[in-house]
Amino acid sequence: MVDRPACERVVDARVMAMYEEHLQGAFTPAGGEPPAVWRLGSVMGDQERLFKWRAGDPGGVTVAQLATLRLASQMGAALFHIGLASRAPRPR
Repeated sequence: MVDRPACERVVDARVMAMYEEHLQGAFTPAGGEPPAVWRLGSVMGDQERLFKWRAGDPGGVTVAQLATLRLASQMGAALFHIGLASRAPRPR
């Protein structure tokens, strides 16, 4: 459950651009390496903050807010699967 903030909040375009850059960096790692777990966690945090900030929008739920929630959910699921994979027994 997320409480609606007491005050209205506008997300700055520079913050949005920075978060978009973080998102792209998480999924396009250099050298063909798989996405870094810490980057996925960071992106999930970015999306969580955006969701909470957008909850202060007086217009109610928006398409952008739902997209942010969906992306944060996908990041959480990816991190969960990575965690499970790291605990799985390796074939000998």
